Amino acid sequence: MADSAPKDSVQYEVVVNDEGQYSIWWVGRERPDGWHAEGKQGTRADCLDHIDTVWTDMRPASVRAALGEESRS
Repeated sequence: MADSAPKDSVQYEVVVNDEGQYSIWWVGRERPDGWHAEGKQGTRADCLDHIDTVWTDMRPASVRAALGEESRS
């Protein structure tokens, strides 16, 4: 990111796609197609900590569905 703002002042949001995969994105910037806000905003560290807590199954939702498992994040 080419911002001159200190890293700890940049605000991020947790985003998730239809496959249940999580990432972070800069607050106020247009999200890439297929990604939507999950609800958590904060510093990079806060958002990554949140993802560590909620994204417990890294397999894409389509893989879980193919295996007959219920959708979990």
